[in-house]
Amino acid sequence: MKYLAIIFFIFSCNFANSQSVSLDAEIITFDGDTLNNKIKIWVNIFNKELIRENSFYRKLSVINGEGIKKIKTKEISHLSFIDPKGMERKFISDFHMDPISSKKGTLYEEHVNGCVNWYTMFSTNTYDQSVVRTDYFWRKDEGEVYSSGPFGSLKKRIAKFLFEDEESWAQKINAIESIDEVKIILENYNVECSR
Repeated sequence: MKYLAIIFFIFSCNFANSQSVSLDAEIITFDGDTLNNKIKIWVNIFNKELIRENSFYRKLSVINGEGIKKIKTKEISHLSFIDPKGMERKFISDFHMDPISSKKGTLYEEHVNGCVNWYTMFSTNTYDQSVVRTDYFWRKDEGEVYSSGPFGSLKKRIAKFLFEDEESWAQKINAIESIDEVKIILENYNVECSR
């Protein structure tokens, strides 16, 4: 009976991690090809609107007329798709990001691009296979890169790093309620700074 419970537990864990959806995507390769195909992305078993960004950390499953083809992310220049929540998601190869780049062909999600840039790298925790998120911010005028891991207050670190000398913007960042508001504030800053 104990072995049956162990087998059931292992099967359940594998099943929980094997939920996927097919999404329409635009893939631009480094060869200059633009592919408009469906891609297979893993989702959370309990909430199909939550994608597992680490499911295409190294390889992307592309569904075309011939079946499923795996493309290594180091062959992809840009990737964009609409996620199950209806939000547009854009990813860019680290080969385009000199201050941050590890030059491994990793895809980073692009949130904001301008005077201040914000990118997110997703990877897999080797212990429990969970998604690990690392945010990267940099100001083009200073060339300084700031990365923030999963611990601590993201908004306090952004305010200190990006807006240490600009009190009004630091106050706006400290007043936010959600991470979605960070994008709005950084986009507004980029509009003002480009004038």
